[in-house]
Amino acid sequence: MADAYGSWAGSYGKWRCHIHYGIESETETSAVVYCQTRFNTNAWGFDVFGTDKATVNGQTASQSTVTHYSASGQTVDKTMITKRVTITKNGSSQKIPVSGSIQITGGYQNGTSSASGTVTVSARTYHAHGNPTITASKTTANYGESVTISWGKSSTQGNASFSRFELWQGNTKLYSGSAISKSVKPSDVTGAKGGTATYTVKEIHEWYGSEKTTSNSVTITVRSGVVSAYDSSGKKHTGLVTAYDSSGKSHYVLITAYDSSGKAHSVV
Repeated sequence: MADAYGSWAGSYGKWRCHIHYGIESETETSAVVYCQTRFNTNAWGFDVFGTDKATVNGQTASQSTVTHYSASGQTVDKTMITKRVTITKNGSSQKIPVSGSIQITGGYQNGTSSASGTVTVSARTYHAHGNPTITASKTTANYGESVTISWGKSSTQGNASFSRFELWQGNTKLYSGSAISKSVKPSDVTGAKGGTATYTVKEIHEWYGSEKTTSNSVTITVRSGVVSAYDSSGKKHTGLVTAYDSSGKSHYVLITAYDSSGKAHSVV
């Protein structure tokens, strides 16, 4: 709460405008800012008409032909009018202007006095969301095999609005939107030599023009098409089986064996 005073008015300088202002109530998302316009006298008698105004953030309440009274020799500080405005909080603090004025027009000690001030409404408090969940339909895959990556929102959602998911592999964005799964081929990352491919899902929320991001990852191991062979001296040699097409271009070959029921198995 705060106070501001206008200049003493009238030929004798015995009255003025006094404003009392501040935040009346507040929640996480809004604040009610008020401004009271008061008739303030200095040991003087008044019984005159006047106009009162109170303004908050450009919105004004006013009344006219209202009696402003102070008994002879009395000092008063009477609230004549109040304006309240609900301010919606955002990501930054806000300076809310307030003002008030009194104009005496009753024929005795006519004049105008006004005062102004500023109320600071704090920024909305940000509560972060947690990391999204992410799973893979399998964490070990053969060369050329597809794997489904699934994800979901964090159980802690905070208070910023959900915007989207993004799925990344390294520096490559594979998906952006609200879906919760995607089929991938990890061997597209590792090649026939195998290795690991890591996929990262980002959960992105919007906070008053900025983005808040959390993430989680899953790693998939890719079996290779590498085989071992032994030369005539019994020395072991390990490498990829390579086939060449009619133009002489090499291609990696994944060896597959079939059991007695005809079911295919990768050979690693």
